[in-house]
Amino acid sequence: MRAERASVVDREIAEQPAILERVIRRPAWEGLAERIVGSRPRGVLTVARGSSDHAATFFSYLALAHAGVPVASVPPSIATHYRSSPIEAREQIALGVSQSGKSPDVVHTLESLRRGGALALAVTNDADSPLARAAEHVIALECGEERAIAATKTFTASLAALAALVAAWTKNAALRSQLERVPEAAARALEVGVERAAAILASSPVAFVLGRGFGLAVALEGALKLKEIARIHAEGVSAAEFMHGPVASVGAGLPMVVLACPQWDAVPRDTAIVTKPLERGGLRALSLEAAANLSVLHNARVILLGASSDEAKSIGALAISQGTALPGELAPIAQAIVLQRLAVATARARGLDPDAPSGLAKVTETW
Repeated sequence: MRAERASVVDREIAEQPAILERVIRRPAWEGLAERIVGSRPRGVLTVARGSSDHAATFFSYLALAHAGVPVASVPPSIATHYRSSPIEAREQIALGVSQSGKSPDVVHTLESLRRGGALALAVTNDADSPLARAAEHVIALECGEERAIAATKTFTASLAALAALVAAWTKNAALRSQLERVPEAAARALEVGVERAAAILASSPVAFVLGRGFGLAVALEGALKLKEIARIHAEGVSAAEFMHGPVASVGAGLPMVVLACPQWDAVPRDTAIVTKPLERGGLRALSLEAAANLSVLHNARVILLGASSDEAKSIGALAISQGTALPGELAPIAQAIVLQRLAVATARARGLDPDAPSGLAKVTETW
């Protein structure tokens, strides 16, 4: 990105490789992981809104895939409007995620879960925030002040922190080792060309962003960034759910960003749950199949993120590299950075200031 055109959000996007390296190398993970193991949790209850809720969705896939522990999102309105007594949460972990740590409904719900017996954790960029005070353990992101209205560096820092926590909790040496590659992948994601894709998105007031598995959270976040920064009505959807109805709304020329899922090989190939699509290449094959369906059968303008030029060309789509290959559960971190840059480029292509989202403030306080 060119320095003379850099906005506040540009500069904060560019900070991410260094921030991710600090988060991943933090020495405190093992102590917190031991506390989690010692609590013998039967499940995790997450509380968050907006970008932070997307980070919690990413965590839910990690915890289910690596720890086999069920994860559920608690709607904050339950604690603030429908239930005055503590929410029963014995043998649970309560995970509150908020970049500011100041949204009253998220804070109140975490407090309710803690009073109900949960081990309360907070992920926040402000270690002195009300959310941090409501928790027993705080994962401080330490990103420095995030001045741009749209969250960028705090989102990817949350993803990396939660991945590092799961790696320590499950004693997953392979995941811990793979995390070391994330900062370099983030740096490469800053170099990926997004202008051609931005021109496609800028031509329409509506778009979809599709992802599956570990990438679903980033698809949701990418759509949010297009809304916030580029003022495009973008909807983030599971690529599987999309085929159960929303696909009927696709018309010729509609922009579709599809995240190509990297292969993830944790499922043994000799188990009964393996299906033919998995045998053909898992979720990656299915995500490419969905992109082909949209491009060929529905004549949508498909942008494939994380696919090769040859893969995209074969179905008449535009490829965007994610920069550097990462394993399936970590690739979304690099893809998130590309999507952030795509939203900024789309805003500029539409003549908008990426630092001035309409009707938004940095801290949103809901109840």
